[in-house]
Amino acid sequence: MTVPLTVLSSSSGRWRVRWIFSGRSATVTATEPVEYFELSRADVAALTQTQPKVMQELAAYCRGRLLMNLLRTSPVFSHFDEATRMSLLQRFRTTTIQAGDQVIAAGQQGEGLYVIATGKAQVQARDPSGKAVLLATLGPGDVFG
Repeated sequence: MTVPLTVLSSSSGRWRVRWIFSGRSATVTATEPVEYFELSRADVAALTQTQPKVMQELAAYCRGRLLMNLLRTSPVFSHFDEATRMSLLQRFRTTTIQAGDQVIAAGQQGEGLYVIATGKAQVQARDPSGKAVLLATLGPGDVFG
């Protein structure tokens, strides 16, 4: 399992198509009659293979929506006004890590502020005997660093 993280930095990052196909974080319910257009998963995958610009545009759009939703719902960022959230949004860089990979290590100087977009991560520390102790499990919208 991979755990995409969003890292606050001044550079833009790459996007992973698997985010488009991951489980949904919200439910959409029509409040009046709705007509919508749908592009199948297979068609999206085919288009991204033959038309890289399609992938770039979809990724930019999805990344922006996901990050803005995280900023609106995260207890750390939800109190900021819309202009501040938009300013922060432009500074995020996306990174994907594999299960078991360390993002930060105890004792290291912090490199930034991290927001989990999808997946889960554990926060652990060592007790006096050196045994790892689970302090927290983090999920989408959680901030650490």
